[in-house]
Amino acid sequence: MSEALRVVHRSGIDRLAEIVQHSNSPTCPRGMLEINPAFGCQFRCAYCGIYALEKEYFGDVIVYDDYPAYLDRWLHEHAADVGRHYFYFSAKTECLQPALVESGITLEILRILREHGARYFLVTKAGLPPADIRAPLTNARDINQVIISATFPDEAWRGLFEPGADSIDARLAFAEWCVRENIFVTASCCPVLPIDDRSYLKETISRFAAAGVKHFYFDFARLTRDAISNFVQLLPEHQGAIELHYFAKDAQVTQWHMPHRDKTVDKFQPPLPYMLTSFEELAAIVREIAPEATVSVCNHFATPHTLPGYNEGARAECISCIGHRFAG
Repeated sequence: MSEALRVVHRSGIDRLAEIVQHSNSPTCPRGMLEINPAFGCQFRCAYCGIYALEKEYFGDVIVYDDYPAYLDRWLHEHAADVGRHYFYFSAKTECLQPALVESGITLEILRILREHGARYFLVTKAGLPPADIRAPLTNARDINQVIISATFPDEAWRGLFEPGADSIDARLAFAEWCVRENIFVTASCCPVLPIDDRSYLKETISRFAAAGVKHFYFDFARLTRDAISNFVQLLPEHQGAIELHYFAKDAQVTQWHMPHRDKTVDKFQPPLPYMLTSFEELAAIVREIAPEATVSVCNHFATPHTLPGYNEGARAECISCIGHRFAG
């Protein structure tokens, strides 16, 4: 991927930006809709489920300048149903990347969501946003949530995998601010790396628990063969473990239709028994570090036959599998 992505502003809304049902797995609730005001991402994460699929394809970040007006119209037209939905901001891009923040689009979207009383959650690898973004987040604490990607405490690894994203220290500052402002915040520990040494995640969990975070979400990245090759190139010392688990005969394989063109690709995850054992081990780490915290994984994994009871503590607190909390 290129080191610097060009930002292109576009008028009009095409199918890449339309509000759609989020469907990362068959268990995703019907009420979860996506807000995607850009296509492409300045954070350029090597494991991204969207953009890491084709290393050289995404040279631009396309910003939809009309998106706030489109969202406002959509919410007016669906006013009777707004209370039955909640919005994932943003499922296919980074809502706090510079292209959206500096253009004012993120701020305008937050204002519109508040005006319509539309429930939403952010998923971000950004640090503490500027004051003009923080104010509407605080004012919407009754309808919003923040999910912070808590990945690699080692800055060398973070710089390799997430070259345009903010440091974990910066994300911790955002988490601490959310706790002070009484905004519910989750630490999303994803991707879990398929390696035996999980000390990097134990450190991450410890730091976010110390910041006041009380919920942790875990998942393994769903990767194409090209994205797995990215992993191997970035972590050659772990090539054996990565290929062992992602290319195993019983690896989990799902077909995914690319949003930008008419092509379907295979995405891989490690074998189910390996992932289930890893999730149990990670839950034990959380219990050791922060006994009052809750944990969750995708409902696709937490079934009575796979991880019975894994998400029950979270559900009791009205916390979804992905880690946002809404009553009702």
